[in-house]
Amino acid sequence: MPNTKKLIRVPSMCAKFGDCSPSTIWRRVNDGSIPRPTKIGGMTVWDEAEVDERIAAKFAARDARAA
Repeated sequence: MPNTKKLIRVPSMCAKFGDCSPSTIWRRVNDGSIPRPTKIGGMTVWDEAEVDERIAAKFAARDARAA
């Protein structure tokens, strides 16, 4: 079965988080705000669905506190 995960690299992560710098991405990885990436063939990649789920969870937690 082929892998259907969409993998994204640092520039796409920066765009997803409002055109932040790569340093910001690594800071967020280190503080646990975003998932840790994996290395595939020397490339650092994230599973886009996993990142999107983490973002959605952050918004859901914010909305639950506001309610």
